[in-house]
Parts: sequence; C-alpha cells; structure tokens
Amino acid sequence: MTTDQIRAYYDTTTFSETRSDLWLEIELVKESKIAIDCGCGAGSDLEQLAALGFTVYGYDFENESITRCKERFKNNSNVILL
Repeated sequence: MTTDQIRAYYDTTTFSETRSDLWLEIELVKESKIAIDCGCGAGSDLEQLAALGFTVYGYDFENESITRCKERFKNNSNVILL
C-alpha cells in the first residue's frame, strides 16, 4: 500500500466499532487485564481495551500507525506503543 492509502485506511478506521472477535478475546483474558494488539492500526482496539482497564501493548509495522497512536494516546498510561 502507498503512504496515502495507509493514511486513508487509518482515517476511516480510527473510530470503528469493536469487532465481535475482540469481545470474545476480552472474555478469555479479562482477569489478566493485559493485552497485546499486533497491528494496532489507528488504535480503535487499543482504545476499547484501555477503556476496559487493560494495560495494552500495541505495535504495528507501519510507522504511520505508531505516530498516530502516540499522539492519540499520549495521555493514556494504559497504552504502551512499541
């Protein structure tokens, strides 16, 4: 994908609804309150997990993702970006 395509994708997915598979996974690990989001994109799952009290580690191959998420979650100590 080109940089413009990546940015457009993140623009449209920043505030997307939480997927049903994430809700299932939350139920499986809810007692540990630690999660890893591999390929965190624009951070919609990071936001949901942090709101539920998880410490969530996010990483993504795309620098655009990490740049956006660092800004978005700069005041949220529950989100750790790698």
